[in-house]
Amino acid sequence: MSLTGRRAIHILCPGPIRQATGGYGYLRRLADGLCWRGEEVTVHELPGSFPLADDATRRAAEKAIDRIPDDAVALMDGLALPGVAHALWVERHRLRLVALVHHPLHLEAGLTAEQAGALERLERAALPQFRRVIANSRATARDVTALGVPAALVGIVPPGTDRAPQAAGSGGGVPVMLCVATLTPRK
Repeated sequence: MSLTGRRAIHILCPGPIRQATGGYGYLRRLADGLCWRGEEVTVHELPGSFPLADDATRRAAEKAIDRIPDDAVALMDGLALPGVAHALWVERHRLRLVALVHHPLHLEAGLTAEQAGALERLERAALPQFRRVIANSRATARDVTALGVPAALVGIVPPGTDRAPQAAGSGGGVPVMLCVATLTPRK
């Protein structure tokens, strides 16, 4: 607990949280929801390259994690795992570690076989060490348990949307729809 009596939750975000992607939007909504519930939330925007972290990225992550007070919840976005894994391994007895997995990193499109293998080994070693793992879907939860995380430690928090007024349409006779998304095999 913090001095205010609220739970201290520290979110480890790979880069600026205001990035315009669905994953970062999900993380922002999660942070906002925790604040709305009365939690004391601090976002640590980690500099560096993700998910293929270099030494500078790992050093920056270590510095950020060192600043998190004892017994605080450290919620790590899964994309940051390669940059923070070593520091979290060292600090796992001091912090209450929770991972947020949008999808396992080793399943990302465009990786070499060597990169995918290294990320899978990292995820298999690191994710079971977390107190809880949050998945964004049942499919992701299955992928996480396949990495050795006990199912009892995996919670599912699906992304949501804001209510919007019903669209009036274009006025033409043929409906037209626009979908903005990334087309990848895993999606």
